[in-house]
Order: sequence, then structure tokens, then C-alpha cells
Amino acid sequence: LIIRFFSKHPILAILLHIGLGFMARFFPQGIAVYYVAFAGLAVLDILASRDRDQLAAFYGLYMTSFEILSRMSKVSLFWEFGKYSCIAIFGTGLLFTFKNRERPYLLWVYLLLLLPGVLITTVYGGVSEDRMLDLISQYLSGIITLFVAGWYFYQKKVTAEQLEKLIRVALLPAITLVTLLFLGKSLSEIDFVGGSNYAASGGFGPNQVSSILGWAIVLLFLGLLFGFSPFGNSIFDYLLLILLVFRGLLTFSRGGMIGAFGSIGLSMLALFFISKSYRRLVRTQFGRLTMGVLFLLLVAFITNDLTDNFLLYRYQGVSTSEVILGRSISESRYLTGRKEIMETELTAFAENPILGIGLGRGTIFRIGDSADERIASHTEFTRMLGEHGVPGLIALVCAFILLPFFHFRRLKSNKNRQWMLTFYGLSMFTMMHSGMRLALPCVAFGLAFIWFSENEELT
Repeated sequence: LIIRFFSKHPILAILLHIGLGFMARFFPQGIAVYYVAFAGLAVLDILASRDRDQLAAFYGLYMTSFEILSRMSKVSLFWEFGKYSCIAIFGTGLLFTFKNRERPYLLWVYLLLLLPGVLITTVYGGVSEDRMLDLISQYLSGIITLFVAGWYFYQKKVTAEQLEKLIRVALLPAITLVTLLFLGKSLSEIDFVGGSNYAASGGFGPNQVSSILGWAIVLLFLGLLFGFSPFGNSIFDYLLLILLVFRGLLTFSRGGMIGAFGSIGLSMLALFFISKSYRRLVRTQFGRLTMGVLFLLLVAFITNDLTDNFLLYRYQGVSTSEVILGRSISESRYLTGRKEIMETELTAFAENPILGIGLGRGTIFRIGDSADERIASHTEFTRMLGEHGVPGLIALVCAFILLPFFHFRRLKSNKNRQWMLTFYGLSMFTMMHSGMRLALPCVAFGLAFIWFSENEELT
């Protein structure tokens, strides 16, 4: 019922989500209550309707986009609630749809190969029982979310009308997020330096805020590129895109923005080289594309000016110390500590290649290697190697290389190919810089496997 209201009445849905932005600012506990209640109603609605009209897809995308707001509320809500709610929603949807479509057997291989890591952690934990359960819950939730979302969306056919409504529903929480960010500190109150900016990110982790804003940029950009108007008003659509880019840049967290524009750019570049019809399309739309790029560059230029050039320094990898001292110093310019974490995970793989060190035990391994390293993994791919060993390597190849490759080969239209490449790329970029902290990369990975057209059939 709620999703149908959102999809049929975009103006009222926009106003509601602006109101939720005010709630998030002045009564954050209400956001947590809303999120939990929404998850419960979603499961009940899917059960009652037997997932008619792909309801699980709508609810799952909405919950994915809203997850960051529940965390920003700082209410003592189960931290992985967003991922487990997505598991419940997509899992409930699968109860009514799994018999009617092909099964992604390579995803089953992925799941089965990673499950032994749980057993290894329980045997060689090295931490208290509560901490062990927390680690397993944290990392297993991402694995299962990817599996369930991938299975639910795998070769699921949607119409163009459904896709436009899916994009609309998924973007609504982004309106709440942008509202909340503008209700926070004004730009004059924020000190911009060479690192990620918590004040410009609503007082929460810039990496996660930037990732969600990047996800929203991709959804809206593709919607506009495919000729949709997600909210029924082109002026509002483009204004929202500008605000998403503006606030995303202000977080000073590069991962979300590079992931968004990198996935869009690489998908367009790949299709330009492999598809003659796409090359013709680019030539006919070259003027519009050029104007769009120039306009986004203008937004970036204005944002950089507002930050006294620190935005440019940030993307150049120039630290605050380098700006002040005027000379280069020895520190990681781009990976901000990720390189060291990745090295410990590769070391764990080299020392324990057969089965790895166990699910979630990378943090424990780093404590043993250096007392200062208590940070969880940022890169899913090296985490899979270090914590799961050779089974993790095989799972990585099956899920992230073979499955997308075989699916892409079956797609005919440029729109389906661009959709698949863009969301696959966004998922990979996000897992590379933020792991599976959010449900976002898992759901984006699954979303890459839908296909849409009134006429096209898979080969």
C-alpha cells in the first residue's frame, strides 16, 4: 500500500520525504521507528500480495537507500538491521517467484564456499563470544544480502513503467538525506581541510553518506538518460541531481563520487567500443552529453570555490599538511589507510591459503600484526582472500566475474547493457572502498541482473 502510494503520487511522496528530513534533524528517534515499522509492513505487504507487481523490488530498494538515515539517527538500533531487513524482504519475495525463473547457480557456489568461514571463526575465534557473534553477524549479513538480492533480481523482467517507478521509490530517501544535510551546519560553519568531512556529512561517516549519494546519482542519471522523468517534473529531476552531486562532493569522501561517475563513465566507454549502434547514439546525442558534462563540471568548480580549493586538493590526494607546508610528505595520498589493511589481508591469505583465517577475523589478525590496526576491512575482495582462502578466491571468480560475464553475453539492447554495466561497476567500486558496510553494494549487484523492454528476450 505504501509503495503504491509513493509510485502513484510523486509530489506527495516528495513532500513527505522532505518532512522526514526535518524529523531526522529534530526528532531522529522517529526515523528509527519509521524504518523498523516500514520493514515490518514491507514483509507483511509482500506476503499478502504474494509479491504481485514486484513489490519486494520496490521495498528492497527503498530500504537500501534509507539505511544510512537510520544509522545517522544514532538510535541504538541493531547496526546491521538494514541488511537483514533486505534479506527478509527479498527472501519473502523469492517465496513466490523463485520457481518461475532461472536460478543463478554460481551465486549458490559463492554462498556455499564462504559459509565454512563461519565454522573457522567459531573454532579459532580469539575473542569473547559476544564479539565473535558480532563479527559473524556483521560480515555474514553482507554475504547473504548479496546472495538473496542477486537471486531475486536475476533475470527478472520489468517493464519501462515499472523501472521508472523503481527509480522514483529508490530516490525518495535521498530527498530526505539531502534535506537533512542542508538542515545541518551551514557552509560558513564548516572547516574544510584535506580529509573526509564529518560536519558536511551530517555528523556521520562521510564514506557511507557519499556512497548513498553516489547510488542516488547513478539511479537518477540513468533514469534521465533512458528518457524517464522519475518525479514527473524535469526541473525537479535535474535540480535533485545537482543537489546530490553538490552534497556528495562536500563530504570530501571520494569513494562515493568516483564510484558513481566511474561506473557511469566506464559503462559508456565500454559500450562505445563494442556497439556500433551505441556509437551512433553517442554521436547524435553528443551535444546534450557535452552540455551535461560541462554543467556537472560547473557544479564541481563552484563547490571547489566554496571550499577554498580544498576539494581539488582532496581529489588530487594533497593532504592538509602539504597545503600548509608547501611540500610533499610521506603519507598515503589516495588510499587513506586502505593499502595497509589490504596488505594484512593478503598476508593472511599467504599464511592461511587453504581455508583462510575465518569470517570476520581480519580485525583480530590486524591486532596481532599491529596494535594500532583495529579497523575493519574496507575492501571486500582482499577480505574474501584473507578470511576464506582459496574458497574465497573461487567464490570471487564465480560471483563477480563469471556470473556477470555470462549474463552480459545474453543481453541485446544497449539500455540493458548500460544498466547492467553501470550497477555492476557501482557495486564493485563500492566493495573496493567500503566493503559491505551498507546493503548498497549487495543490492546494486543484484539490480544489475534485471532486464527490461517490451520486446527483448534473453538469448
